Amino acid sequence: MIRGVVVSLTTDGEEFQLSQAAAAESAARRLGLPCEVIYADRNAILQIHQLFERIHQPEEQRPLAFVVEPVKDEGQRRLSRNAAGAGIGWLLLNHWSPYLAELRREHPTLPICSVLTDQVEAGRVQGRQIKALLPRGGTVLYVQGPATSLVEERRRGTEEEIEGAGIQLWELSASWSEQSGEEAVLACARLKTASLDRVDLLACQNDLMAQGARKALIATVPELARIPVLGIDGLPSGGQRLVAKKELAATVVMPANADRAVELVAEWTRSGQQPPEQTRQLPEPYPPLEPSR
Repeated sequence: MIRGVVVSLTTDGEEFQLSQAAAAESAARRLGLPCEVIYADRNAILQIHQLFERIHQPEEQRPLAFVVEPVKDEGQRRLSRNAAGAGIGWLLLNHWSPYLAELRREHPTLPICSVLTDQVEAGRVQGRQIKALLPRGGTVLYVQGPATSLVEERRRGTEEEIEGAGIQLWELSASWSEQSGEEAVLACARLKTASLDRVDLLACQNDLMAQGARKALIATVPELARIPVLGIDGLPSGGQRLVAKKELAATVVMPANADRAVELVAEWTRSGQQPPEQTRQLPEPYPPLEPSR
């Protein structure tokens, strides 16, 4: 029996997570590695139980490595130590945690690392898009995800890029879904202090929130149908399609990363060398930004 890779994702209810699964399975087929994709239904305890079950399988049935996008950090350190103790590699997807360094030292012959996209750069790309659309400055309604390091890094990149450009961010928080983006803007509109009619651009930290937020803006102030809308993720059937339909002015294409994680496991099986602690991939604007003159 050929041992393979188990890819643990947060949910099968998000387009980006499904794209991760497809990327991992495609890479595994190309490399001749068995690949099992499992989903945690956004439940951290379920995710831990799913992986513990596979750790405790007979040795010949255990995977070579886990590729894990954690629902939450809690419990992951212990889980990773149990996996490594059973001879199973541990690759964090779109995430990094300080415990990785210690785990790598304790298990130098296993693939233990993280594969992630540079989230600060994603924010910078969106910041450059904002500046291109608002060359004279203006007010941006900025819809971000729930408080995590990913959200903070994207916002920081955007803030760094627009500094000194006369652009003000008016921040709202949602939870990555289209419905949450719509609800965040509608809740803002109900505030007596809100003046949505002064918004010049809508920028969201993912394409789904951008869809919902745009819908709420148009329902509240129909004239805002004219303003540019930006998102992040840039999936062919998601953000790129919305750009083609002119519902988004632009998006940021985020690499799936799961395929690269599977490739690192395959490279480790051939070389026996531990991958670098972090492999960072870069996002790209869609459509491409024209060079500054």
